[in-house]
Amino acid sequence: MLPLSQAILDGNVAGGARPRGSGASERTLSLARQLVILARQQRASGSGAVLLDVIVDGARCRIEELDPNSLALSDSLSPREREVAGLVAQGYTSRMIARQLDISVWTVNSHLRRAFEKLGVQTRTEMVARVRPILG
Repeated sequence: MLPLSQAILDGNVAGGARPRGSGASERTLSLARQLVILARQQRASGSGAVLLDVIVDGARCRIEELDPNSLALSDSLSPREREVAGLVAQGYTSRMIARQLDISVWTVNSHLRRAFEKLGVQTRTEMVARVRPILG
């Protein structure tokens, strides 16, 4: 299940995923999650998706409500991850995908691991359910 919040700390933290290239520690991720809770509690009633947008010691921290169903697959997955996800949705095994794309099984599984993390899923079935409406 994807969370409804995203904290941006010089990168993205969504659903427990690590910000790309930031090397965020578990403590940093825990603090970001706590910050989301506090921001929700402090938010004045009214509209607006932004819960918090501050700059602290030169680092921007923005927390906003997101609708996970509105996240476009093209925005979250790389072209190769989309391609692999589409083949999984067609029933291909990792070995079949590797042959089809002329890449190693290890590389296929790497694409799948990254796609799982980005989509907030843990199994191929969950991934297919998440991407099928977008892939058509």
